[in-house]
Amino acid sequence: MAVKYIKFKVTAESLAVRKKPSLKGEVFSYVKKGETLKAIKGKIKVADGVKWRQIVLKDKKVWVSTKYLKRFTPNYRKRVVDNAKIVYNTIVKVGAKHEGGAKSLDEIKKKKKTTCATSVSAVLQESKMMAKGKLISHTKAVGSSKAVKKKNTKGKAISGLGNLKEGTYAIHKVGKSWKNVPKKYKVPGAVVVYDSNIAIYMGDYFYSANNGGSQKKHGKYVNVKAKSGYCYNSPVLYVILPTC
Repeated sequence: MAVKYIKFKVTAESLAVRKKPSLKGEVFSYVKKGETLKAIKGKIKVADGVKWRQIVLKDKKVWVSTKYLKRFTPNYRKRVVDNAKIVYNTIVKVGAKHEGGAKSLDEIKKKKKTTCATSVSAVLQESKMMAKGKLISHTKAVGSSKAVKKKNTKGKAISGLGNLKEGTYAIHKVGKSWKNVPKKYKVPGAVVVYDSNIAIYMGDYFYSANNGGSQKKHGKYVNVKAKSGYCYNSPVLYVILPTC
């Protein structure tokens, strides 16, 4: 498995780089304020009351205190979570109807209409994962049962996947109900693709602007939070996981 890195900026005037994650660890080098460090994703330890990150410096794996690091690599998953709240709350606020025609958050506000695809796409646009006006969607070319039984390609189950910027996401094929989806994919910000819906998982509920139970009054959205029903019971074809 390829090693994944996260970039950080140094905020201290002079930061000690140590050979071991400890205040007693031998100093390997010093880095100055504003320098960019490449940290190994997931390599974190706590020692001597300090949280340490492992970095690669001069081809050596060494350690620095996280207290003086500011993330430089975008956390797209956090962006999706934050922007999903904005987009879906807007849908309810303007009383959007389930209709096509809008291709961005601005158009959702202006036209007061959206679909599951438009909603998710607006979130991805606002999260800088996709250009404004571009869309991603489930397709209507596959049936849920067939999609699970047959090994569909990404192109058959998802349209517009090529609109997403490279390096901002990873896609995982699952073909299972949400209950049986691996836990590592059940994280806030995950975009979940079904046969006839696409939604965003938020931790204990989905944001789902589908053409069903979310429309509560006169065809307008007054609630887009799904805690049961379609998102939990229907087969999940793919999980699109924004990088963090």
